Amino acid sequence: MRLYSLYIILVLPALAFGQSSNSRDKLVNQSGAIKVKFANNPKEASELANLDIKQGTTFILLKNTFSPVVYNTDKKFERKYNTRYLESGCTGPAEELAAEYNKTVFQFLTSKYGQEWRKEIRKDIIE
Repeated sequence: MRLYSLYIILVLPALAFGQSSNSRDKLVNQSGAIKVKFANNPKEASELANLDIKQGTTFILLKNTFSPVVYNTDKKFERKYNTRYLESGCTGPAEELAAEYNKTVFQFLTSKYGQEWRKEIRKDIIE
């Protein structure tokens, strides 16, 4: 009984409040967004974005920082526009390549949702 109580106190909260990062990590690792840093030129970065668009797993690349920042509005934006923010930390792609990837994703978002998404997007995106 004591072991069962200890289990409930220690393990159950971790399961209830843990992030479901495993499925997100899988999406990121299979996406073109993670491969942008290995692109040789902006055209390749745009092609990677187009592949993500076709697969329905678009990302918006954020400026590289030492520690990730998450805002309360991120999940709402991601759900509404069926895209995800991606922060690469200090080892992200060159800004020119990330900007080209984002440009392609932004064109897609505009064609699908009009200009409304621009009012809601984070300010620390790479353009």
